[in-house]
Amino acid sequence: MIKVVAAAVLVLLSQFAFAQIGGRGVFQSLSLPPSARTAALGGYQIAVVDDELTLGFQNPALLNKQMEHQMTFNQVDYLADINFGYAGYGFSLDSVTTALAGVQYINYGAFQGADEYGNLTGNVSADEFSLTMGVGRRWKYGLSYGANLKFIYSHLANYFSSGLALDLGATYRSVERQFTASLVVRNLGLQLNSYAGTRENLPLNVQLGISQKLANAPFRFNITMHHLNVPDMRYVNPTTITTDLETGLPVVQKISLADNIMRHFIFGTEILLSKNLHVRVGYNHQMRRELSLTKIKGGVGYSWGFGMRIWRFHIDYARATYHMAGASNYFSATSNLSSWLKKEEVKPDEN
Repeated sequence: MIKVVAAAVLVLLSQFAFAQIGGRGVFQSLSLPPSARTAALGGYQIAVVDDELTLGFQNPALLNKQMEHQMTFNQVDYLADINFGYAGYGFSLDSVTTALAGVQYINYGAFQGADEYGNLTGNVSADEFSLTMGVGRRWKYGLSYGANLKFIYSHLANYFSSGLALDLGATYRSVERQFTASLVVRNLGLQLNSYAGTRENLPLNVQLGISQKLANAPFRFNITMHHLNVPDMRYVNPTTITTDLETGLPVVQKISLADNIMRHFIFGTEILLSKNLHVRVGYNHQMRRELSLTKIKGGVGYSWGFGMRIWRFHIDYARATYHMAGASNYFSATSNLSSWLKKEEVKPDEN
């Protein structure tokens, strides 16, 4: 698997220049949170080492032996009629190498189609799928590394596209200090087939994340810096531009340097009440600044959720607010298949 990923790196790097034409990019579904836990923490979580398989989907360096035989299902009631989900399975290759296989999908619902003259042509649909194969390997000095290879297929009405993407991750973990730091390059790749003859960018995202568990309190704090490859994250909503009545010139909203820096940050906290119950909250500054109304912001950018272990399942729920009209609900369920194969212990006959 390592050799296959290495070969894919060379192919993607050699073709990467072709993916730079276009706007902000295609296959944006690759950036969606793959689990309720991730959504509750603000949208990204790349610096926690435990047994949740979807962590390896975001950072392949987090794949570890605890994820062996883990199976996860995630479903999201997103916006309007849009829904998406993720399913994956983890398995070990050897004592220090763990792999995952997964599929992510998003369905945008049905739309009324029309030609250029406005004549109705019937309903059309839109959806995207991505297949992921990943591998992570534990090294020494608390370091680990990994890679995910993803094939993406997109169908938008009568248009089709496909692409190939690669995630590269490296993680340092100190068990004694309960500290973890990770560096991830996500969605490095190219569009294999374009929708209409013009290749576009993939949503490349360079991330740096840290997490710190307090020694004598049930709190773990997470900070994720995202889109480090895009220094200027400022966006001016055209609807906020006014006209100076004296000069007739447009008055553009000014965004400070501090605000621009903060748009790269996501803050999350996990309250570890017990082994079987966790509570989570998150804040995404970019989301709050770009998706809320000018004068009414509400809970946009904030998220929360919880996770609990019930019998052989770990159930997670999250609610994230992306707009004033409502919030999205995330549901995740994970189970280790090996727990179902274990034979129940037979108690001796007390009589």
